[in-house]
Amino acid sequence: MLSPEVDAIMNHRRIKSRLGSLNTTAKSIFLCILFVVLAVMPKVLESSQAPNQKDLTFDFFRVVHKLPSEQPEKWQSIKINDRRGSYLVYAERVASFRIPVNEIVSITLEPERTRVLKAEDLKKETSKTGPQSKKDYKLDTQQGDYVYKATFSLSKSEGRRHEEFANANEGARFDFRFGDKRLGVVQFIGSFGGAGEFTTFLKENERPKLMEIFAPIKDKVIWK
Repeated sequence: MLSPEVDAIMNHRRIKSRLGSLNTTAKSIFLCILFVVLAVMPKVLESSQAPNQKDLTFDFFRVVHKLPSEQPEKWQSIKINDRRGSYLVYAERVASFRIPVNEIVSITLEPERTRVLKAEDLKKETSKTGPQSKKDYKLDTQQGDYVYKATFSLSKSEGRRHEEFANANEGARFDFRFGDKRLGVVQFIGSFGGAGEFTTFLKENERPKLMEIFAPIKDKVIWK
């Protein structure tokens, strides 16, 4: 039979052993929770920061060259830089037409060399556009630069909807945008058939910048 002193010492050791076991279990649980948090949080943050693809749209904002006197607050000025120089156009603040990303089958991006602007071409174009631009043109002495051509292939239903919009706005100009990124000013010329696709030239002509613009839907982009 153990003396009371020895029995007390043994009980104290058993309690310390159990506490140590509990501490080890608690530490294991804490480490497991911490691992799960560290593994999941980056994905949560990434999904919260990335836009929902279903909410993304390609938008057409009607463009005019002269600010309308009625309800001018409905329009915003946009600075355009092209071979005619730098000038302002005015775009409606509300889109006339939107194409949801989930209605787009694919977007084919293809570089195309621009035509060299020769002196005789300049004379012809300035006669059409007026005397404003003669000093703004830069005559090309070498081959032209590259621009990117984008061909949008749409679902059948969206293709019909776009066809109706384009045919109803023949000759009209629109500022074409993807989210808050401007892609350029487009003009509908001629009748659109039921092909379910359309092609336009993009304002941006550098591939890295285009890759950044189309990054949210890179799985739909085909590079040529």
